[in-house]
Amino acid sequence: MSDPDVICRTTNQHPMLVLSRLLLNTACSFKKKAHVYHQHEAMPDSCGEAMNQSQEEEQTSLPREPETHFLIRRLHTDTQPQHPLNEELQQKVQVTSPLPSEALGDSGSLAGPWANICASKSSNEIRTCDSYGCGQYSAQRTNRHHPGVDVLCSDGSVVYAPFTGMIMGQEKPYRNKNAINNGLRLSGRGFCVKIFYIKPIKYKGSVKKGEKLGTLLPLQKVYPGIQSHVHIENCDSSDPTAYL
Repeated sequence: MSDPDVICRTTNQHPMLVLSRLLLNTACSFKKKAHVYHQHEAMPDSCGEAMNQSQEEEQTSLPREPETHFLIRRLHTDTQPQHPLNEELQQKVQVTSPLPSEALGDSGSLAGPWANICASKSSNEIRTCDSYGCGQYSAQRTNRHHPGVDVLCSDGSVVYAPFTGMIMGQEKPYRNKNAINNGLRLSGRGFCVKIFYIKPIKYKGSVKKGEKLGTLLPLQKVYPGIQSHVHIENCDSSDPTAYL
């Protein structure tokens, strides 16, 4: 067993003050009972000095009351569950994808789908294939590809503006003077289209989405048996199908 004097001198370095005091008391008590001194020498006061030093260090090492309160408050705060965002705030936080520029109006607002083109049809139906060809975008023609989309419509039916805009003038699909060689150019809300095979009621001015543009010309006179239709073509020759 180690010398009790060594224990008394070294316990003041132990980090656990309560345990050190217990060890100190035990060691000093053991020394008083077991240590024999020659000529009845007085008991060394090293134990008493060490105990006093240990008590002084305990008092100085303990946190002051305000610090203790701070630690308790910090521990309480750190262990509290994090509250989720307010539901109303969460609903306002939305992630949206950028919109294509061609689908934006002049003011940056979404133009939306195009209106129904023909009064004789409840929806915009694309011409399928007949003896003259097919009506979808980029369909094969004799020496080229179809640059637009053919929307089914009966001869003489009213044709409506697909979107709000300005009529920019007359447009003709052919060079010859056949019965269906007429149309117009319409621009607005980020769109620009050519509309063929119609007899416009005007060639300039504003028009609203769904407003009458004119009437379908007699395609059956020029192409007997063809699926009569309105030809719609983007001014840049891109595919307009998605807007129909």
